Amino acid sequence: MELYGTGFNAWNQLRFDCAAQGPDEESDDIHSFTCVLRDELIGRPRSFLSYTSVETSSGVKTAGAVPSDHDRLGSLNAVVYTDFAEAANESVVAITDDGIIHQYASLKDLLDGRQGKMFAGLPAVKQVIAYDTGFAALSTTGQVWTWGDERYGACLGRDLADSAADEPGLVSALEDLPTGPITKIAAGGYALAALTEGNDLYAWGGHAARRSIVQDLTGDPTPIIVEEDDIVDFDVGESHMIALTVSGDVFVIGENGNGQLGLDCKTADSWMKVDLDISSRRKIVGVAAGLRTSFILIQQQHS
Repeated sequence: MELYGTGFNAWNQLRFDCAAQGPDEESDDIHSFTCVLRDELIGRPRSFLSYTSVETSSGVKTAGAVPSDHDRLGSLNAVVYTDFAEAANESVVAITDDGIIHQYASLKDLLDGRQGKMFAGLPAVKQVIAYDTGFAALSTTGQVWTWGDERYGACLGRDLADSAADEPGLVSALEDLPTGPITKIAAGGYALAALTEGNDLYAWGGHAARRSIVQDLTGDPTPIIVEEDDIVDFDVGESHMIALTVSGDVFVIGENGNGQLGLDCKTADSWMKVDLDISSRRKIVGVAAGLRTSFILIQQQHS
C-alpha cells in the first residue's frame, strides 16, 4: 500500500523518513500529493497539528513532533489514545472501556485523573470527533449526537430548545434518511459532515466571521453534491474537505494556503478533481484530512 500526503509540513509531519523538526526549524509545506509512506499494511492516518500517526504492518509509525501529553497518553492508555478527540479550545473527550463518553477541560486534566463530565445513557458509541469548539459522536445504530459552545449553534445541527448546547443532543435531521443511517462522521474548524450507508454526504456548521468550506453551509444538515456521484469516503480539515467517489475519483474543496488541496490554486470554491497518476493495478481505497493536510490511501490490486 501507499500513503500520499500534501499540505502543512512545518514539523515534517508528512515525512515518515525524516526526523521531526526542532522548535527553531521549519520544513517546507508540500503542495501536491506525494507518496510519503509505503508498507504492506497502512491504516487510516490520524493527523494532528504537529504530527501524523498511522498503523502499519510493523506497528504504529509517526512523523513529526508528538506533544508530550499525547505521548504520555499513548503510553498510559493505548485504547483511549486511539479514539480520543481534542477540540481547538483544548477540551478533550474519550470513550472508556464501558462505552461511556467522558469530557475533560484539557488533556492534562485527563492524564492527571481529574474529574470530568460523564455522559451516560447514550447508545453505544463507535466514533467521537472534535471541531473547534465542540464534539460529535456516532452511535453503532447510526445516530449522531453533538454538543459544544452555544455561541456557534450552527455546528450543533439541532434545535437547542430540545437539549442544552453543552450536553449531547440528537441531530434529528440525520434520522430516517432516504439512503440509510449514518456510518461515518468528520469535522474540522466549524464544519461537520456525515456519510450515509447509501453513500450520501451531508454537512452543516459555519462561523459568521469565516468563509464556509462549501456554499450554503447552515445549521441544518444539507446534502452535499460532488459531481453527481456517490461518496464512499471523506474527511474534513480546518478549512477544506476531501472526498472519494464510488467511481474512484478524489475531489477537494476549500482553502489551499498550505497546499492541503494538492492543487495549483489559492482556494477552490467548488469541488475540484485531483489528478493522481496511478496505474490500473492500483486503487484508491480511502482519503483523510488533518487540520491543513490531506491524504490518499492506495492499494495494489492483485491479478
